[in-house]
Amino acid sequence: MTGKTHTAIGMAIGLTLAFKKPIEAQLAIITASTLGALIPDLDHPKGELNQKLLLINNNFFKTAFYLIVGLIFIYLYIEKNSPLFLLI
Repeated sequence: MTGKTHTAIGMAIGLTLAFKKPIEAQLAIITASTLGALIPDLDHPKGELNQKLLLINNNFFKTAFYLIVGLIFIYLYIEKNSPLFLLI
């Protein structure tokens, strides 16, 4: 599958799960499911997230970049105490 189909499926699942939830929860669920649907392509050099986010496309830089992004979201979760950052 391509990045567009992964995104479409993730968004459809997010919209289904977010039905009749508060607006903040809806945004978090849709964002998390859309980004989560792109995760299977992280190991592929032509993956949608890799092309958009990575400036240098080698394994060390890729691992360091995604580790730092994950740690930033964990820090924001702890600092703001908002489940939105943990979900993303």
